[in-house]
Amino acid sequence: MSWFGRSFQACRRCAIVNCLQAVIPVHDTPFVTTSSVIPDKDGAEQLILIFKATYDISEAGVLTPADEQDPIVTCDELRGDPITTSILRDGELMPPKPQGTDVFLIGHAMPPQPGTTQMMVGLSLGAINKRAVVFGPRNWRSGVLGGAHHSDPEPFDQVELCYENAFGGEDRSLEDEKLWEDERRNPIGIGFRTKESKAEWKDAPLPQIEDPNAPIGDPDDRPTPTAFGPIGRHWEPRIQYAGTYDQTWVEEVAPLLAEDFDERFHHAAPHDQILEGHVQGGEVVEIRGCTANGTLTFTLPTLRPHAHVRVFLEQLSVHPMRCDSVTIDSDRMRVSLVYKVAMLMADRLLNLRELTIKLGEEEAA
Repeated sequence: MSWFGRSFQACRRCAIVNCLQAVIPVHDTPFVTTSSVIPDKDGAEQLILIFKATYDISEAGVLTPADEQDPIVTCDELRGDPITTSILRDGELMPPKPQGTDVFLIGHAMPPQPGTTQMMVGLSLGAINKRAVVFGPRNWRSGVLGGAHHSDPEPFDQVELCYENAFGGEDRSLEDEKLWEDERRNPIGIGFRTKESKAEWKDAPLPQIEDPNAPIGDPDDRPTPTAFGPIGRHWEPRIQYAGTYDQTWVEEVAPLLAEDFDERFHHAAPHDQILEGHVQGGEVVEIRGCTANGTLTFTLPTLRPHAHVRVFLEQLSVHPMRCDSVTIDSDRMRVSLVYKVAMLMADRLLNLRELTIKLGEEEAA
């Protein structure tokens, strides 16, 4: 197909999206929904249905549907400047994640008592059991024999569990710009140095969040960045799944995705926060060190949403929706669950007659 033909198809999809991005009825619930048309890597039109349920969490771990539901996040929500800050909430108006449910934790490490200088935090959900050690501010110091060691961490009131406080960053200390380097796994963090760095390491700050099994021990160490939020789309390891966008792509494929695009790109959670097989409902969640009470435990609701779709001159079809992401916000004491389903529609989009989402239903009426 020519560039003009591919562009025409893209414009046609945009027109259809404008018609479809409306609220889809959900029987007897306060939850929110939307739909979108997103081409797959071959350019085929796929209808994406999205269902989102938000619950308030009591201190006792009881879940209640929130009076004001969190909206569907249409694109990545950043903490601030797109160059220097991390993603706060992953964009949800995207195709389903292929390998399982992304689990995110938004919040702060909350010391159990005044004067705390370091503590453990943790997230458990099903097979996910992630821990991190959180420190107050600390710096590199020079030892008697010239080696480097950590200063004692200072007391802290709270530390946000974000990539800005994890290992990473950039080094621009060399005169030759070709030798400038970023920590591609987290270009906005703390502590990264090039191997030939001219930056002074003495008194330089250390990361405040670390993997307890892989702490930084030397200014030239490069431990895996540890945080609990979404990974940037241009960061490693996520960027390796984006595909190749070269001159061949410009001339023969654009505006479609690259031929070597991998659906795993849609996963934004760190690898140790992807629950394979997807959340089913009924899983126990435990958040440690992020609330005033120390540990927050609750059980995820069992929702089982199904999309009921009717196309002109076709029978009603029912499509189970899988849990795409779970976002726990310990600051707001809320949890949101996003479910999705993708359906290839070919040329049937304009013949849609019914879109309804029902909970707990598995068969067409």
